Amino acid sequence: VRLTLYATSERSGIESLVDAAEAGKIATRLGQGESGAVISNALWRINQIYDAFRSSVAADRVQRLTGAESSEGRARARAADLILATPTVDLGYNFDRPGKRRQSIDFLYFDARFGDELVQRIGRAGRVLGKPVTDCPSDVVGLVPDEIYQRFQPYDGQRLARPELARLAAELPHRHNLFAYLRSGAIGEAFLPIFHLHG
Repeated sequence: VRLTLYATSERSGIESLVDAAEAGKIATRLGQGESGAVISNALWRINQIYDAFRSSVAADRVQRLTGAESSEGRARARAADLILATPTVDLGYNFDRPGKRRQSIDFLYFDARFGDELVQRIGRAGRVLGKPVTDCPSDVVGLVPDEIYQRFQPYDGQRLARPELARLAAELPHRHNLFAYLRSGAIGEAFLPIFHLHG
């Protein structure tokens, strides 16, 4: 994976990563037989990107894969060259392309607010296990909070193994951190009114 990160202070949203200029490059990549995905936390952003791409990419080549799509829409999306997805689908969906000799996703754009989301998104690209061609890197472009961007900035231009990437991401805030929630005293605070009723 060739990873490029942008800070949210630099860009207004993921749609700024796949603007009109980038849409032309993506259309060229699709024309060369590549497959890609855009994953965003916000359905409205996916819809906005979808509307923008419909004018520059053939309708059958770009499809949405979101929780709001019908089963027929999801079936169409599986065959599309460019899939626009939300995390509700991303978590349970493998972007598999049967018959493709290299990784299923040649390029990926995503936004992530937390370290675990970052690893989840990057993990969608560059999957070559069981593929005969393993030397074609995927291009991954992510939009992350400044804190995550700054944590990875010292590694700019360096090669990181996935375990090292996961270790760095584990040091960042996570979406679901049960232990931090328990340490915060939130459960005790929730039960405080009941405790006062007993006394």
